[in-house]
Amino acid sequence: LVYFLSSIEFNNLPKIHLRVFLPPNKRFKDFYFYLNKIKNNLQKNIYLYTEDGFKKNLISTEVGDANLVNTTTPIFNFYERKFSLNKHIIGFIGEARINKGFNKIPELINILNKSDNSFEFIVQFSGTNNETEKAEVQLYELSQKYKNVKIIKKYCDYLEYRKILKEITIMPLMYDKDHMNNTNSGIVYSCISNEIIPIIPKDCEYLKKILADNSFKEASTVESFAYNINVIKDDYINILKNAKISSKNFSKIIDNGSMIKNIS
Repeated sequence: LVYFLSSIEFNNLPKIHLRVFLPPNKRFKDFYFYLNKIKNNLQKNIYLYTEDGFKKNLISTEVGDANLVNTTTPIFNFYERKFSLNKHIIGFIGEARINKGFNKIPELINILNKSDNSFEFIVQFSGTNNETEKAEVQLYELSQKYKNVKIIKKYCDYLEYRKILKEITIMPLMYDKDHMNNTNSGIVYSCISNEIIPIIPKDCEYLKKILADNSFKEASTVESFAYNINVIKDDYINILKNAKISSKNFSKIIDNGSMIKNIS
């Protein structure tokens, strides 16, 4: 895309808003080579956005000017959750990767089902690799053993993804702490905008800045994730009240974001 942009004239074109979801590392030199070729058009004809300061710094280092890159919050739809509910659904959504904790899901389901069989589980993923295929087999075995485990192995389109998010009430994010701190996973924003109570890895300071007090829990081991799921279940109404505060604050951040202002 940046190669294409580097080959066109901008005089009579509308402004272009380009969101870089994950900047390539330095071995993909062509990206930064052509990005520098359009450098003079940044903040004039082309607006370049990243989701957080970490990604902004990666690109800014290559173009030599932090002022040419905007940080903005991705735009999400919001869902207002009711306080009354019949059951708690524990959700896992996304890629089946070790650094996203996919391999820990079977153990967590086993722990929770042994202590309390009132939970339901939705596990959605689009594929596995050599590191996570064992966990996939275990999940299918659990779905045969327990009626409360639902496996969705497919890529979900936008509407399907939204439907799943509306069903989930608690989301344990068993990600590696460094992965969560450095990539700022969009699933956190999905939790906030859908008023899902997240359990985040301990010491994720950035996440705690965007989550209201007592709208989330922290955990470091599978056992502590299971423990906190039960804590949330027992105090769900109060925690949901604070999750709604997180959601409202996040909505204001989106409305005041640089991308919204530049487009409108």
